Amino acid sequence: MKEEKQFGELFGFRHNEIANIVGVSQGLWSMYAIGRRSLPTRAYLRLAKMILFEEQQKNNPPAVRLEKPVNLTT
Repeated sequence: MKEEKQFGELFGFRHNEIANIVGVSQGLWSMYAIGRRSLPTRAYLRLAKMILFEEQQKNNPPAVRLEKPVNLTT
């Protein structure tokens, strides 16, 4: 299934790492990747959370760093 490649590209994980993160066996992930099995609901929810987090990171770039730390005690 194309999603497997897309998840790998999006998050930078290998096939077995994605399976571990979403909480399924590598065999089940492989079957899902080729369209022969579905994932359990909890695995879909974990994938959705990962995608949402990634989208939030793209839309909210990190704050600008200051050159020197600010001393708030003086």
